[in-house]
Amino acid sequence: MLLFIVYLTSEPQTGFAREIPQGTGRADEKHPSAASDAGPLLAVGTIEPVETAEVSAKVTGVITRIMVDPSSHVQAGTVLARIDDGPYAIELERAKLNLERARANIAIRQMQVNLTKQSLERANSDFNSGSIPRAAVDAAQSNFETARGLLEVAKVDAGLAEVSIKKAQMDLDATSLRSPIDGLVINRRVKIGQLVSPSANDHGSLFLIGDMRRMQLRAPVKEEDIGKFRVGQTVQFKFPSFPGKVFKGAVVRITATRVHDESLFTLVCAFENGDGALMPYLTANAEFDIGKTDRVGR
Repeated sequence: MLLFIVYLTSEPQTGFAREIPQGTGRADEKHPSAASDAGPLLAVGTIEPVETAEVSAKVTGVITRIMVDPSSHVQAGTVLARIDDGPYAIELERAKLNLERARANIAIRQMQVNLTKQSLERANSDFNSGSIPRAAVDAAQSNFETARGLLEVAKVDAGLAEVSIKKAQMDLDATSLRSPIDGLVINRRVKIGQLVSPSANDHGSLFLIGDMRRMQLRAPVKEEDIGKFRVGQTVQFKFPSFPGKVFKGAVVRITATRVHDESLFTLVCAFENGDGALMPYLTANAEFDIGKTDRVGR
């Protein structure tokens, strides 16, 4: 019986499946690999959540509070940290005052429209009776059109003020950094007093949250061995830190890349972490059953 060992390292291009004749503990080119006569296929690596979410700053400011530590369990919407909200609260109040002023201006402009409309109606009446010249009617008409134009400008200003309020409210809300998913705080890269900004996000997120309900392991495989694996192939996961406990999953994806004129393939294997006992980056021993397939969501 033959065992296939997948050695996983931090550099995927170096960890490939190779054939190990049972009892020799080394590769033997005289025994070519074949799925029909091979035993279980084995891989060793670290696990990680299938779904992760990065939390970064959307506004600029100084961190005033940090609410969670690494390995804290959080729910979607949980506040992870707070940015100094003073400047953004002031900006929101300014936007609200601008809206009040814009609405007051609308009332004034509407009054002017009403007055110029009445003046135009009187001018038309007086012109029809022959008491004023046509020029007086034209002047009244011009005043009315100007008043209507200024009213429309005032309405636009009010609309812009409403948009400013929404933007100011969004910025104020963004001073609370919240988790977008239920999960575990895997990493925290921020401290109290630190200045954060959207432009600083290029250096990495402030928090990394992982949904611990579903985990995955990635195993690189050489081109000559990829035929031994398939999507749906049953996988059993065992952990040195949890002796006697077995987690069942399957191969959910087989990806391909091209590096230095060499084709590299990676198996993505997923399984359920039902009780949430497993932590990210635990070492896992994965055993692939070449004779069974299973259905596990990708």
